[in-house]
Amino acid sequence: MSLFFAIINSSCSDKKQDTGDTLPEFMNGVDENSYLVNWTGNTYKDGGVTIPPEDLPYKYFASKGINSARIRIWVGENPDGNYENALANGLSTREAGLYTLLAIFFSEQWSENVGCDDATVGSIFRDLSFEDKKSAVQQYCSQLINNFKNDGLSFDLYAIGNEVYNCICGETDKSKMAEILNAAYQAIREVDPKAKFVFHIPHAAPDDVRSYFNAMLNTYGVKCDYLSTSYYPLQIIHGSTAFDEYKTLVSDLYEAHRKPFIVSEWAYAGSELPANSYWIAAGIMENEPLNVYSQTTQGLAALIRDLLKWAREADAVKGVFYWGPIFNEEGEFEGTLYGWVWLSLFDINGEAKQAINSLQYGSLN
Repeated sequence: MSLFFAIINSSCSDKKQDTGDTLPEFMNGVDENSYLVNWTGNTYKDGGVTIPPEDLPYKYFASKGINSARIRIWVGENPDGNYENALANGLSTREAGLYTLLAIFFSEQWSENVGCDDATVGSIFRDLSFEDKKSAVQQYCSQLINNFKNDGLSFDLYAIGNEVYNCICGETDKSKMAEILNAAYQAIREVDPKAKFVFHIPHAAPDDVRSYFNAMLNTYGVKCDYLSTSYYPLQIIHGSTAFDEYKTLVSDLYEAHRKPFIVSEWAYAGSELPANSYWIAAGIMENEPLNVYSQTTQGLAALIRDLLKWAREADAVKGVFYWGPIFNEEGEFEGTLYGWVWLSLFDINGEAKQAINSLQYGSLN
């Protein structure tokens, strides 16, 4: 036990010590944006011991080896992603000494790719000509970062959009999408000259990812600093070899573009997804585990360990963020179980799963 705690203590040395612009060698992160708005009244335990609410989420995860957090902000007042929630998360990460990646959605929903019709575009960007839309994007981004600055908060990395692929801000033409992204980057750099940008797309088929990044960077001129995809190996398009294929994909992208890679969000199930879960019913995920990594608490712990060890040691990879580690609920949605408890790092009763201790492997030298 003394060796374990020595490892944890040494791993916490990766925490942010000041507000400078130097990133850690590796961002070992979580994406947990819903706790402060939804679950502060819940009880969470680790080894049967109640975690002090004031330590959740970020101080607790810092004690497990996490040094970074991804924070989302949506257009509009939806409390799951509005300015107030992003500010609260940002200030909480700062108190915990973490680095931050701010994901700026131009939608009022989870993803830019939920749909490309007007209903999914942020209301402040609807019914505008393309040139007016670019101006609105620049004004929004400039004001947003100034607002955070005035509230005492800065960020270490930025992402424009979330899982950008089919569209952004209602635009589906790749050349216009690139213009939107570059306009946003320019506006933020004018407020924060040290700003660095992550271009984040979904976990698509490897060949599609390669061709997409090639087109957006080389043909249409997206001027990002980091490449990124999500990584959800249980997505129905992947299968049992998805981890090996993903490692090859990341290596190929680095060789092709010489830009470091960040896994903006990822998760794996520590138990089989119920047949009536939303993810199975909607044809998004399936119970086809990765080679070697069973859908059990042990399999989840082993995959987190091995993925973080690979990412930490790979020259191409500079960060990994586990999505929804406290999202341990399974509510109903249109006759299905809509939740994340199977992929969360806490069980339905709020007890930390064995996998929580594998987070340390993202912080070991």
